[in-house]
Amino acid sequence: MKAELEEIAGIARGASEREIETEVVHILKRAGWPRAQINQDVPISDKGADKADIVLRLDGQPVILVEVKKYGHSRDADNQVNRYC
Repeated sequence: MKAELEEIAGIARGASEREIETEVVHILKRAGWPRAQINQDVPISDKGADKADIVLRLDGQPVILVEVKKYGHSRDADNQVNRYC
């Protein structure tokens, strides 16, 4: 998985958030996650204003949340993920 993270880091500097998210999904699939268990743009609240970038599910239950940020824009990521959880 280290090589995959380095791969993301290599494309991240000039990539959009969506491009990075797409690469993360490809890496998760290569790591063995079935595509059906990888959900993107998942509404977190009933209002639908907040959406998690990627949610991984096992037996239908969310187990891992991935918040993707454009390079250099991670300042609020911790607060965002905590709010989602």
